[in-house]
Amino acid sequence: SQHWLGSIHLELGDAEAALANFKGALKIRVSCSGTENRDVAKTLFGLGEVHFRRDEFQEAVECLNENLRVLRKLGSDDVEMSQSVLILGNSYQELGEFDTAKHHLSEALRMMIAIHGPNHLDVALALFRLGICLCE
Repeated sequence: SQHWLGSIHLELGDAEAALANFKGALKIRVSCSGTENRDVAKTLFGLGEVHFRRDEFQEAVECLNENLRVLRKLGSDDVEMSQSVLILGNSYQELGEFDTAKHHLSEALRMMIAIHGPNHLDVALALFRLGICLCE
């Protein structure tokens, strides 16, 4: 499917192709099953990640906020949401919205500690990003 092609292109560093495939996948998924399902949420996450990597932080914020809205409505757990919240915090930080970034990065840290315990690479990354934000 186009979603998986988007993921592959993103991993290969081809953000243009990833963006095109994720946009196509989103259009198909929304037309087939509406806006509030896990497949749409996954594609919104992929779009958010592509936009973040392309330094398109406002677009990343929009995609990731919609991703989180859908996941929360569906009753998602912290595992699905933690990476979205982390990238959302990073995006707000890049936009200079440090209070909002700090809120999301703190939430991501809390989620990651709950998921992985304190001695995990994801926890270290969240702590690192939060530390940078606090220095701004």
